[in-house]
Amino acid sequence: MTQWCFSAVSSVEPTLTCLAMIEIFGAAGMRPQLKAGVEQIAHRWLGHVGRRLAGREWIACDAFTVADILMADVLRGAADGPAGAAPRGGGLRGAVPRAAGAWERTLRAYAERFRVDVETLR
Repeated sequence: MTQWCFSAVSSVEPTLTCLAMIEIFGAAGMRPQLKAGVEQIAHRWLGHVGRRLAGREWIACDAFTVADILMADVLRGAADGPAGAAPRGGGLRGAVPRAAGAWERTLRAYAERFRVDVETLR
């Protein structure tokens, strides 16, 4: 689980953030090789994640963990960002909605356990 948490924040997210920055600050004015190179790295990281998720429900183990929350957040940002970073294919396709649903169930269970309104936890 720790490995996949670090993967999300130390390789996948920084690369996708770099792509977003290129898009925001004018990729047209930057060397096209820079954008192409960063996209290549992003696709490599997303390929690793996709292969890990292929045929699996969760990234770290057979149960939903914080690694799924973290990776889903990174992938959600990529899906909303530049086209070159969009996670597609393989096990990536359902990862974000699956983790979002599991997180909602976890949040509701936590609220019920401590007898608080789920909205106060958001």
